[in-house]
Amino acid sequence: MKVSKRLKRGRQRWTADYEDGAGKRVQKLFATREAADEYVAQATLTARTKLTPDLSTAITYREFSERAFRVRTHLKPRNARRVRAHQRAPSPAGVRRDACP
Repeated sequence: MKVSKRLKRGRQRWTADYEDGAGKRVQKLFATREAADEYVAQATLTARTKLTPDLSTAITYREFSERAFRVRTHLKPRNARRVRAHQRAPSPAGVRRDACP
């Protein structure tokens, strides 16, 4: 994120140069340095905000638990067996684990 001075069509302009949240380079021109600095400050906050979730909103409980188990590489063998057994256990009556959000 930088602000630099440029000549554009014979006039002095200030350029705000940064990358947005998706990693795309963006350049905006401003008449004053203060306006460019203000814009870069706002853009920095916006760029650091995550735009897309890691998980799909349509993921089932079973898919989520399998994914979470793959991430947990630090589990001891006995604990890993217990987690796997819990994942394979039948659901309580009337509750579908695949239907949970």
